[in-house]
Amino acid sequence: MKQIHIAGNLLKSLMLAGLLTACTNDQTIVPAETAGVERNEQNTKLSSLLRLIDDNGTSIQYIKSGKFLGKTSKAIAINDRYEYTYDDNNPAGDLWITRKKYAKSNNALLGQVKYKISNGVCISSEDNVAGDYFEYKYTAQGYLDEIKFSHNGVYKNLYKYSYNFNNATGVYRLTKITLQNAQSATLFEQTFAYTANADNYPTPAKREHIDKYLPFFGKLCDVLPQKVSLQWVDPNALDSEQEFTYTVDGNGLVSTKVTQLSTNNTPSGSITETFKYSANWQGI
Repeated sequence: MKQIHIAGNLLKSLMLAGLLTACTNDQTIVPAETAGVERNEQNTKLSSLLRLIDDNGTSIQYIKSGKFLGKTSKAIAINDRYEYTYDDNNPAGDLWITRKKYAKSNNALLGQVKYKISNGVCISSEDNVAGDYFEYKYTAQGYLDEIKFSHNGVYKNLYKYSYNFNNATGVYRLTKITLQNAQSATLFEQTFAYTANADNYPTPAKREHIDKYLPFFGKLCDVLPQKVSLQWVDPNALDSEQEFTYTVDGNGLVSTKVTQLSTNNTPSGSITETFKYSANWQGI
């Protein structure tokens, strides 16, 4: 049951996945599954300084000068805030990023995670307080391949990522995430379907072991997801599905995402998220 609880947290976080963007001249994207579409090159016209500044009420700030210019500095939510610090003064030349979580009410430290970045990707993250440790592996093409989770030094789960190669675009696209326990038994499979619209500001899914504000977790796909379905091997567990509708601005950036939720093919509510971007962002 503990394995199922861990995976459940993954599902909850995926429901908050940020596939994000700004807001003028909005148009609605009608979900349409596609096997292969040509990538929209609109994103190549966007300013290199463009950043997410509001993630559904969470204010994002960035470093404004120096060698870490444009990197995330703070993420300030209603009840708490995250602060990021960067250190590349290490013998091996690796970049270490420390993310601390504070309560806004009293500045109490609530948690701390340290990410190790090597050759442009995160290869491990560690939460000494919780005892959680994640190892990240990537394909030769730079796509996230697997995440190995250990707790207090004991191996617990393996998240395995699968992709299809798209001949039309020459890129890989995430099709499935499989969760296995320490005995290599499959606990669930999560499958993905996509719209024909380019993801012009791609970010990883928001999960405890992947920080969506740090661009160091490789590639996932080139277009916006239309549907995510999760199916458990355990017949007593509840399967689930999320279906997304987006509104985009004139730059092709998502300003609103509506997630329709269902459990065992029964509608169970919806979540609406809004996003704003700017090249004139706050920071230090």
